[in-house]
Amino acid sequence: MIASPLMIVIAFLMAASVVGVVGLLIFDRNRRIESRLRDLSETHKPAIASESTGVVARAVQRALPKMAQPLIPSEEVERSKLKTRLILAGFYNLQAMPIFLGVKMLLIVTPAILGLIAGGIGLVPTTYGLLGGACCSIVGIIGPSFWLDRQTAKRQSTLRRALPDACDLIVVCMEGGLSLGGALKRVVGELRTAHPLLAD
Repeated sequence: MIASPLMIVIAFLMAASVVGVVGLLIFDRNRRIESRLRDLSETHKPAIASESTGVVARAVQRALPKMAQPLIPSEEVERSKLKTRLILAGFYNLQAMPIFLGVKMLLIVTPAILGLIAGGIGLVPTTYGLLGGACCSIVGIIGPSFWLDRQTAKRQSTLRRALPDACDLIVVCMEGGLSLGGALKRVVGELRTAHPLLAD
């Protein structure tokens, strides 16, 4: 009789961790799409809930760096490596590292807390709850690194696909009499719709 609730709780905790990582992926993708659409549109009307969303976003941005403190590497070399990985993935913001590590800490701690709560309310034995939480926390430890590597690979692939078009346009513009600087400026404008990442 114990095995069935235990399996349910472990499955719930694992699903919560996976949903959290997938949610971050979808949120980041949607945020980038909305940013591109704002750049492409001449008139942008703010959403009705933009003010409340901004308050929540600011609160999260303040909380995540504080949660990240235990995970920030103490050595400058390790911090530089992590910053480089974030830049390669397209995260140039100065707060990218604290926010990334804050999310990682959240994914590590949350399953353990859920497991402890499940054990505390008697849904499963405390040992099993903590064990399930620990297993899901492992996903929180390694999941963000895999996600970051995936973002980097996807970004590099997008840039590789866009580069031939950019080179062709530069050649055409220079053959038309533009200088290199003028050609680059024209190409950036032309690529803004088809290849916004390279244009940026």
